[in-house]
Amino acid sequence: MRLALNPTEEHYLKRELLKQELTREIQCLNDPEALRKFGFPFTSGDPNVSRKKSRRSKSSPNSSPSETSSETSLSSTEYPLLSHFLQHFVMKLPLFSKEMIEKEEFWQQKVQVFFEHFMQLNFSSSFDREELTKRRKLGIKLSKIVLLMYNSGIGSAQEPQYFQQDEFKLSDGEETNFRHHSNLDQFVMPSKETLKFLLTQEPYFINGWDFNVISVAPYSTLYPEVQTKTKPTTTSSSWMKSALAFAPTAFSSPTKLLAKMSLSGDSNEKRYHFVIRGRQESTNESWYVIKNYADFKRLVADLNKEFPGKELPKLPNRSKVGISTTSTAKSLNTTDDGSNPVTPREKIIASFDSSSPAPEAVASEPEKTDEHDDFEEFEDATETITKHLPREKMRTSLRKFLRSIAEDKETAKSVSLLKFINTGRWGKEQLPLIVAQDIQNREAVDLANLQNEVAFQKLAFEQTLELQTAMKEFKTLILKDDQYLIKLFREIKEKESVAELSPTLRSFMGWCRINLSATIYTTFLGSDGGYEIFTQVKRLHKLLPYTVMVQILKIANPMAMMKGMMDLFMARPFGGNSLLQTMFSSVLTDDLKSQLKLAKELEELIGSESKFGIEITQVLSKSIFENEASTFINLEEVHDEALNMSMPLVLVLIMKCGEKGYLSQDALAEVLESYALWKNRNDTEERELTRVDSSISIADVPGLYFSHLKGLFQIYIRERDKKLMKQVWQDPELSRLLKSMVALFYEPLVRIFRVARVDVAFRNFERFMDDLVSLLDNVINGQGTMTTSSNIVDDINKLVEKHEDSLFQFIHDICVHDEENTFENMITYLTTIVSFLQKSKFGDEKERLDLVQLVETSAENGVDSVKLKEQLEELVESKKVSRRLYQKIVASRVSKKTKKALNLREIMDQKWQESNDAAMPNAISEVGLQDGDLVDLDLDVGDFTFLQDDEEDALQREYQDVLEKAIDVSEISKMTEVAFKNKLVDLLSL
Repeated sequence: MRLALNPTEEHYLKRELLKQELTREIQCLNDPEALRKFGFPFTSGDPNVSRKKSRRSKSSPNSSPSETSSETSLSSTEYPLLSHFLQHFVMKLPLFSKEMIEKEEFWQQKVQVFFEHFMQLNFSSSFDREELTKRRKLGIKLSKIVLLMYNSGIGSAQEPQYFQQDEFKLSDGEETNFRHHSNLDQFVMPSKETLKFLLTQEPYFINGWDFNVISVAPYSTLYPEVQTKTKPTTTSSSWMKSALAFAPTAFSSPTKLLAKMSLSGDSNEKRYHFVIRGRQESTNESWYVIKNYADFKRLVADLNKEFPGKELPKLPNRSKVGISTTSTAKSLNTTDDGSNPVTPREKIIASFDSSSPAPEAVASEPEKTDEHDDFEEFEDATETITKHLPREKMRTSLRKFLRSIAEDKETAKSVSLLKFINTGRWGKEQLPLIVAQDIQNREAVDLANLQNEVAFQKLAFEQTLELQTAMKEFKTLILKDDQYLIKLFREIKEKESVAELSPTLRSFMGWCRINLSATIYTTFLGSDGGYEIFTQVKRLHKLLPYTVMVQILKIANPMAMMKGMMDLFMARPFGGNSLLQTMFSSVLTDDLKSQLKLAKELEELIGSESKFGIEITQVLSKSIFENEASTFINLEEVHDEALNMSMPLVLVLIMKCGEKGYLSQDALAEVLESYALWKNRNDTEERELTRVDSSISIADVPGLYFSHLKGLFQIYIRERDKKLMKQVWQDPELSRLLKSMVALFYEPLVRIFRVARVDVAFRNFERFMDDLVSLLDNVINGQGTMTTSSNIVDDINKLVEKHEDSLFQFIHDICVHDEENTFENMITYLTTIVSFLQKSKFGDEKERLDLVQLVETSAENGVDSVKLKEQLEELVESKKVSRRLYQKIVASRVSKKTKKALNLREIMDQKWQESNDAAMPNAISEVGLQDGDLVDLDLDVGDFTFLQDDEEDALQREYQDVLEKAIDVSEISKMTEVAFKNKLVDLLSL
C-alpha cells in the first residue's frame, strides 16, 4: 500500500531529514580524522603522507591522473550537505584565488593538516566556560546558514501547495520590524516637547535600573556648610608664605612651584562631584547620590572582588572637557508646563576647564562676528546668557559606564552596585538651587543632541520616500532579470560622477549619504562615549604619515605590499618561529601572566576565607591541568551530571571529588553551605533589588566563598585554553595555513589594485579626515569658527556630500581596472544563491524530491512506514504547538511594548529601524522566505536568542518544555541513513 503524505507532512519530513543529516555531519566533524571521509577536495589517507606522495608525483612524469585522484572521488563522501556547500558556495566565491582554491594541495596539505592537529588538542567547550564560546557561536551560525540554504534549495513534490496554505505570520509591531516593514504613513517624527518629556520624565530601565548622571558640581557647591567651617582665615601674605614656605628649594623648579600652588586651601572647591539619579523599576522610586571619580574606581574594585575573572566595562579616563551654552534669557524663563514655549538657539562650544572653577551662570555680551550678522541670528545683548558646564564629557562617559554595568544581569544585581547607588542618598529637595539649574542646562544639551539625531532621521526619511519608489522597480527587476545587477554595475563602470547616474542609483547613493552622516553624528557627538572615540580617531589621524604613504602608493601596489609584509611576518628563518608567531606568542604570554596573577590572588583569598581553601584549589587545579586521558576524574561524566541536575559544573566536580576521597567531608560541607547561600542570594535578587546597608563589606556577601571558587575554576579553564592556543601558534601547521590563506585572499586584490589610483584615493581620504576632524573640533573643543547645534546636521551632511564624488571615483577606477571581471562574477555568484533559495517554492518539478517514493524505498530496507507516519504526525503537531507558543511570546512582547511607554533610546532606535526597513520592504519574503521558514529555522537549530526576555518566563518555560519533549523519530532517522543520504548525493550531483 502506497503511503499518503499531505503537503504539510511532506514539508516537515523533508526539514527533519535535512536537520538530522546536517546534525550528523556536524557531530562527525568532532572526530580528528573526519575530513578523511569528506571526499573532494580532501584526502582519505594521512594528509602528511599524501603530501610526500604529491611531491613524488610532481617529480615523476609517468604518474597517471587516475592514480592521484582515486583517493578523492567526488561521490565518496560521508558529508553530502557540507561537501556541496563547500564546492558550490565556498570554492566558487570569486574573491578567492582560483589557482589555489581549486587545487587539492591547499585543502589537503594546509587545511586538513591543521584541522587534524587542532582537533587533537582538547580545548574547553561552551559548557565548561558557562558561556557560548566563539567556536560554538560560529557553529550555530554555520548550522543556520547551511540549513536555510538547503531547506530553501531542495524542494519536495507538494511543497508549492504547502507554501500556499501556510498563513503563519508573526504579530506586526516593533519585534517584527526585522522581517516586516512598518507602513511609512505611520512614521512620525518625535517633537521637541516629546523628546524633552522622554528625556526628563520617562525612565530608561536596564535590568531594573535607571541610571543617569544628571549634574556635575564642585564640592563647595554641594557642601557649602563644610566649606564655611573649614575656610582658612589667613591673609594673602600668609597664604603666599605657607604655599612657598620661603624655602630656597621652593623656587628651584617651576614644577615644584606649580605643585605647591595647586595644593592650596581651595583644592576642595575644584574637586568636582557627579550627581547621579537612580530609579528602580519595581518601585519607581527615585533618589540622588553624590559621587566623585574615586567612588567610581572603588565600585570597579568591589565588582572585581565580587566577580573575579569577569570582564567588566572599562571605567572612562578622567576628562576635564566641559561645554558652554549660549541662550536667550527669555528661553530660560519659560515654564515647564509648556506655557509660552520658546525654542532656544543654543551655541554649544566646548572648552577645557581652567585652573580656577568657572562661574555657573555668567551674563555676557555675545561676540560680534560677520558670520552670524544676519537678521535671524540677531539677539539683544542684554538677553544673552552664557553658562559653563564643567566636566560635561566626563558626565556622559560615566553615564554610559553605569548603564553598561546594568546591562549585565549579574553585575546589575550585585551587592557592589547596590552599595554604590544606595550609599548617601539625597532627596530632590536637598539639592542646592544652583545644582537644579545645572541639571536643566545639561538636559538642554542632551535635548539638543536628540534634536540633531531627529533632524538626521527626517533627512533619511525624506530620502527613503524618494528611494522607495525606485526600489520597487529595483526589486522586481532583480528577481525577474538575472542580468539587471550586472547592468547597474556596468553603469558604475561607465559613469564618472554621481550626477551622471540613473535615478535609481542616484537615490540609493543619497540614502547611503544620509545614513553615513547620521552614523558620523551618533558615533562622535550623539552617543555618551562619543568623545573618547573622537580623541582616539583624532590621535590616530595626527600620527598617520599621509604624505609618505601617498608617495609610496604612487610607485607600489598596496595589496602586493600587504602580501609582501605578511610573507615577511610569516617567514621562518632557519626553521625557527616566524615574526607573527613570536608576536602572538608574546601576547598570549602576557595574557597568561595576568591570568596566573589573578589565579594566585584568588587562591590566596580562598585560602584566607576557609581552612579548607587550599585543599579545594588543589583539587580544581588537578582537574584541569593534571587530568590527561581522565586519569584524575572523568570530566565528561561531570558534564552530563551537571546538565541533568542543572547545577554549576564546579559544584558537581567538587562533589565528585568528595565521593572519590580527594576532599574531606568537612571541606565539601563548607562548599555546599556556601553554594546554598549563593543560590539563595541569586534567587532573591531575581525577585527584587533589595537595599544594602552602606556599612556592609564585600567580604560579608553571602556565598562569596562559592562565588570565588566558581571564578577560580573559570580562570583555570581560560588559562589552560591560552596555553593550548600558545602551542597552536608555535606549531608550524597554523603558520603554513595562514601563509596560504593570505595568498588565497590577496592575489585577486593584488591584480585589481595593480593599476588603480590608490594614491589619489588615499589623498582624498586624508582631505575627508581633515575636514571631519576640523568640523568635530569646532563642535567639541571650540576651535576655529563656532558651529551651532542648529546647523551641525547640515554641516555633516554637506561634508559627506562634498567628498561623495571622490569615493565614487575610486569605486569607478577599481571597476574599470577589473580586467578579470571579479566584481561581475561576484554579482553572478549572488544571483545564483538567490535562484537556489527559490527552488523549494518556484523550482522545476524534475528537481524535486519524491518523498513518497523515498519512503517506499526505505520500507524495502527495513523502515516501518506505518510507524514513520505516526512519528511524522506527532512531529508536525509538535511544530504547530511550538509555532503557536513562539507567536504568543512575540505577540505578548509587542503588546507589552505597545502599552508600555518606550524609553528614549528605544524610540530613537525604532525610528531608525523603520526608516531603514522602508528602503526595501519585505525584501526577505521577496527572495522566498516567510516568517514560518525563519521560525522553523530557529526551532531546528535551537537558537532562541530572539525570545529571551525575563518578562515572559511562564511562556518561555512552556515553550522550552515543548521543545525539550522527547519525540520518537527513530524511523525518520533510519530513513535518513538507509535512503535519504544517498538520494541527497544524487540530487546534489556530488
